[in-house]
Amino acid sequence: MGLVERTTLTPMIEDVDDYRPGSRWGFAVDPDRLVASGVIYELIGVGDAIPLHRHAVDEVVLVLEGTGEMTLGDSVRQVEGGATAFIASGTVHGIRNTGTAEIRYVAIFPSTNVVDMEMLARIPAPGTEDRPPRHTEWNMQTGEVRVTSSRDIGRMSPWFLFPKGRSTSICPKTMRAFTP
Repeated sequence: MGLVERTTLTPMIEDVDDYRPGSRWGFAVDPDRLVASGVIYELIGVGDAIPLHRHAVDEVVLVLEGTGEMTLGDSVRQVEGGATAFIASGTVHGIRNTGTAEIRYVAIFPSTNVVDMEMLARIPAPGTEDRPPRHTEWNMQTGEVRVTSSRDIGRMSPWFLFPKGRSTSICPKTMRAFTP
């Protein structure tokens, strides 16, 4: 029932698994914590890609503008502005911008408390090429995020807690809260 009036988009430069200086994104959850859904807004830079990953929750992706190549399971499809992808939980997916302009992209995680994301590929930050992909859990109601290496999955510890009672949005990579 809350309203996030504006989601601040930040450069994707702080995640060692998904380092894309040409792309920006932001994350919004209900600041009142009554609706357990989350939305990712993203501008995918020319030539950039969201690495292949999967999670244990359904996702709906809206490609608002741009041209790309989307992987959905074993299928690779060309997509452009106006496309909608319905991604079942557990499905490997990702998208690469193959066009000449940014892709405007919205991902919606409906009716869930936790998005459990397993990175299957990396776009490594400089100097981190030898590291394994990490495992991430996002709690859509509390904003808590847990990040571990793939070999540490059973020993997770909280990494960030969304500030309670603020009309804010958060960047899922930096997990920093922003007030519009």
